[in-house]
Amino acid sequence: MVVVLRKILFYSCLFVFPLFSCGLDTFYYLNHPIRTHFIDAATSAGDSSDPSLQYFEFRTVDTAGDVYQGTAVYYKIYNDPQKLQSERIAIENYNEEYSDRGINTLRSYNYKLLSTTEITSSNLVTKNDGVTDVMIYLYDTTAHKPEVIIGGTSRGIPVRENDGYFTFDNNDTSADGKYKCPQENDSDYTYTAGVTTEAYYVAAFAVATGMNTSLTPIYSQVEYLGSLKITPKNATS
Repeated sequence: MVVVLRKILFYSCLFVFPLFSCGLDTFYYLNHPIRTHFIDAATSAGDSSDPSLQYFEFRTVDTAGDVYQGTAVYYKIYNDPQKLQSERIAIENYNEEYSDRGINTLRSYNYKLLSTTEITSSNLVTKNDGVTDVMIYLYDTTAHKPEVIIGGTSRGIPVRENDGYFTFDNNDTSADGKYKCPQENDSDYTYTAGVTTEAYYVAAFAVATGMNTSLTPIYSQVEYLGSLKITPKNATS
């Protein structure tokens, strides 16, 4: 069995003459989700030309204990794969055990929470889902429709922070603009000038979340799920 919640006990001692006293501090640690399929289009790792392989996949860990609350997925859209790679490296450089520096760095780069048309909570996977496999098909391909599958059950279409979808279309004519390509001022998109490709790259991380007995949020290390290359429909090149 994988143990995912550990209590780390440290004695903190205070010396105030003439009294000497020690208190017991408790720190909680959550194990991170485990990536079970990897494709990183930004670095050409994996086969980005096979439509059937264009998805993220991970497994949640054992959910024993009262601290664990669920698993969240963060994403960000880029038009420059090199920018994606440099920010991913920076995030992983701060991704330490017993620390929230990984999640804080992720957020500092404006990564946003992924939701679906059925799941609007901050955790894509809840404690009640238990130990389970998660597959994220972001966009429409010839092999698969966009959906999030948790424990073998479809849980809706992946949704951006602005309620748009990831099946981008240069000629989106829908009334609500849900298929519109990312715009420079979108909060979940980093635009790099001078990049000529029409493709977009979406990076994602998963993180276990919890709450300690002091009602302070705690997080596991973040797990890089990879990146997907999305060429919009009706692209001109």
